[in-house]
Amino acid sequence: MDTRTTGVHVYDCQMLLHYRNRPNNTINDELQETLRGFGLLRQPAPQTAASPEARSRKRGHRKRCTRPQKRGKRDGVRTRLTSKPARAALPSILLSNVCSLENKLDCIRLQRTTRRESRYCCVFVFMETWLSGRVPDAAIQLDGLASFRANRDSALCGKTRGGGLCVYINTEWCKKSVLVSSYCSPLVEFMIARCRLLYLPITTVLIISVYIPPGVTAKAALCELYSAISGLQNTHPDGLFIVAGDFNHVNLKSVLPKFHQHVNFATRGANALDLVYTNIPSAYRAEPRPHLVYSDHISVMLIPAYRPLVRRSKPVLKKVRTWPSGAISALQDCFEHTDWQMFREAAPYSNTTDLEEYTSSVTSYISKL
Repeated sequence: MDTRTTGVHVYDCQMLLHYRNRPNNTINDELQETLRGFGLLRQPAPQTAASPEARSRKRGHRKRCTRPQKRGKRDGVRTRLTSKPARAALPSILLSNVCSLENKLDCIRLQRTTRRESRYCCVFVFMETWLSGRVPDAAIQLDGLASFRANRDSALCGKTRGGGLCVYINTEWCKKSVLVSSYCSPLVEFMIARCRLLYLPITTVLIISVYIPPGVTAKAALCELYSAISGLQNTHPDGLFIVAGDFNHVNLKSVLPKFHQHVNFATRGANALDLVYTNIPSAYRAEPRPHLVYSDHISVMLIPAYRPLVRRSKPVLKKVRTWPSGAISALQDCFEHTDWQMFREAAPYSNTTDLEEYTSSVTSYISKL
């Protein structure tokens, strides 16, 4: 440390190491006040004494039964789908108007590899695939998915380009899926796939993908679509019907008023063209997703919001009457020794028997045994 020439304290390396290794390295009070005046030291924090009430009050733990749910658990349809993606009450669906499926396959594979939502999605419904017979099934096959396609038939609809439908079904969700039928006309194109499940409250799921071209007569297109859906309803009265596709200007509720529409936002510009109908109210919650590459329609993700009746209904206490041992034989013996003609004679009505009174007296007698 040199202060002879300039009056400035200069410290060399050895001196700094010596100060650092000193056991009592403290600063005197005068130097502390000087440094604090220059703003080089922190101001001491004010110490407040705790009040007697705060010292006496103890924090109690809330009981587990008073909490709405367990700590660390989240609730909601998205959380339920994430916890059991392949065992949801209803299948999750990704709906998109792809405008040519061949150049979107790499994007779909990438999303299924990097995104959990796409990897565990149960059903993919694509419209306007623009596929033809020159494209084999192996060219559009995706790992872990069963594919069903319906190409546009130029001989039936009179158009050579556009149209086409494709449905992918996740094999982890359903291993028994078949193509029921497909239909193509100038007014409407639709394809029906059936899934058989044993663990859901609804064992039969019918997925109907639809594409209705713009400018066609809505009434005529709905007539052809209604005839197919009504026939399936007669065959599977307890099944789940999912009608998804590009409807353009057509409203399916005009012919099927008991179906419910779940998409409540625009899918192309300011228009809601890609819609999903089911025969269960509040079955899905629809959320928008980005375009698939250069498609002019946004994708729609449908998250199951339906909860089975077993989980929604409260437990009910019922009393069941059981017969003790030997009661059946005693009842049979009582019936053999009963004069049934007496009940008939006790219910006369204009030289005939009053059937209502006769039945009431017999049932009352049996219920008292």
